[in-house]
Amino acid sequence: MIAKATLFEGQTVEYLESANPPFGAMKQTYFSPDRTQVVQFYHPELAVERTNRLERLKAIVWKHNLTLPEYAGGATGLTQSTARYFKNLFCWPTGIVTEPRLGIVAPAYPSNFYFASGPFQGAEKELLWFCRKSLRSKLPAAEKGDWLRYVQMAILLARAVRRLHQANLVHCDLSSQNILIDPVIGRCMVLDVDSIVVADQFPPDVLGTPSYMAPELIGASASPHKQPLTILPNFSTDAHSLAVLIYELLLWRHPLIGPKVHSTISSEEDDFLALGPQALFIENPHDTSNRPQDLEVGVSALGPHLSHLMEQFFVTGLHQPALRPTAIHLEAGLLNAWDHLHPCPNENCHHRWFIVNPQEKPRCPFCGATVFRWVPILEFFSEPLSKQLVPTRSLVVYPELRLFEWHARSSIRPTEDADRTPLGRFLCMENQWFLVNEGFDSMASPGGNPVQPGQAIHLVPGAAFRLNTTPDGWFIRVRSEPIAK
Repeated sequence: MIAKATLFEGQTVEYLESANPPFGAMKQTYFSPDRTQVVQFYHPELAVERTNRLERLKAIVWKHNLTLPEYAGGATGLTQSTARYFKNLFCWPTGIVTEPRLGIVAPAYPSNFYFASGPFQGAEKELLWFCRKSLRSKLPAAEKGDWLRYVQMAILLARAVRRLHQANLVHCDLSSQNILIDPVIGRCMVLDVDSIVVADQFPPDVLGTPSYMAPELIGASASPHKQPLTILPNFSTDAHSLAVLIYELLLWRHPLIGPKVHSTISSEEDDFLALGPQALFIENPHDTSNRPQDLEVGVSALGPHLSHLMEQFFVTGLHQPALRPTAIHLEAGLLNAWDHLHPCPNENCHHRWFIVNPQEKPRCPFCGATVFRWVPILEFFSEPLSKQLVPTRSLVVYPELRLFEWHARSSIRPTEDADRTPLGRFLCMENQWFLVNEGFDSMASPGGNPVQPGQAIHLVPGAAFRLNTTPDGWFIRVRSEPIAK
C-alpha cells in the first residue's frame, strides 16, 4: 500500500507501507515505490524532542549540506563538482518529514553496496564483513577485491571525515556498521548523517559504538560505575574512530582488542577497561602484553609514514587526545601510502598489492614475494636539485601507472577538486622503463629538451627531468640506486 508523507516545505513524498519495515536504533525505514529513496521515521520516543531535532535537521539538510553546492544553499565553499563528489561518499538526507511524524528522506543505497552473490546475497556490505578474518572467509572471492582498493577506500573515508570537520560537523558514531564499502571498485559510503552535530550548537543523539569510541568517551560514558558524563563527541574522538576504521580496513583486525585480560570481575568490566582507561594498542612497541601470538603482518606493512601516524593515534595520543592527529593528517598519510603501492609479483597473493618502503627491497609483507627487477622511484623536489638535498615526496613506479596534474606542480594536491585527467604513463619493455607524455604541455627531458605529447623519456638511475616548467613545477629525479638488483 502506498502512503504519503509531508515534507517541511509542504511537498509530499510517497512510500510503501510495510508490516515489518527495517528497524534501527533510531528510525524505521520505508522505500519509495521506485526504490530510489527511503522515508525514515524517528521512533516516537525520539520524535518527542521535535523542536531541537527539527532545528538540527534543518542545519544538516541545508546550511551544512556537503552534497549541495553553496549557490544552492549547501555548505560554504562547495562547488557543483565537489558537491557531486561528496554525494558519492555520503548518504545525505534530502528532505525533512514532518507528518505523519518527524523523519527524513534520503537516497537509497546504490546497488553496488549490496552483496550480489553468495550466502549473504542482498545484504548491505558493511565494513565489518571485510575486516574480520572469520567473516571474510565466508564471502565470495568476487566480492573481496584487492588491497589497492582497500587503500583507495581508506583515502575516501578519511577525505569524507576531513570534509565533515572542515564544515564544523562531528559525525559522533563512525563505526563499521555506519560505513558501507565496495572493495570491487574501491568505493565507500558514510551513513547515519542525520545523527551528526554542528560542533558547539546541538547535543549529540549518540555517543558512539563502544569498539570505536575514543578511550576518554568510554571512560566518561560507558563506565559500569555510572560516572558523570564529562565529555561529548568531538573532532578528536571522531579522528580516533576514523583511525580504528582505517586500521581495520587495511589490516583486518581491531587495534585495541587483543588477548590481554583487564578484569576478571565481569566481561562488561573487562570490555570497559580494554577500550577505555586501560586501552592498549596490540602493536604497542613498549608493552607487548596485548599482542596476539598470531600477528603475522605488523603495522609496518602500511609504510613508514602511515605506520608512524597509527603509532601517534594508538600509542602517543591514545590517552592524550591533544596529541592525536586529525582526519587531514590521515588523508595525507594515506595519499603517501598510495604513492608507494606496487603490484605483488606473486599471482596467488590474496592482497595482490603492497606498500614499498623506499629504504628497503620491495617485498610483499603479506605473502613474502620479492620484486627482483629494478623498481624505479621518482623523487620530487620543490627547488632545483642543487639547492634541495632531501626530496619532498616520492613515487614508486610500476607498469601503466598514470601521472596527473598534481605530479607536475607542487601547488596542486590530489583532493576532491583535483583534475583527474591522466597526463602520463609508465611503460616497461625488456626491463627498460619509459615515461610517455600523454598531455603535459611543458614536459622537459633530462637534457632540457621539450617532450611533446606522444613522446617518451627513458628512465635511468640518476636522470632528472620536469613535467612542468612553471615556477611551481616539481624537479624530479629517478632514484640514483635501484632498490633491488
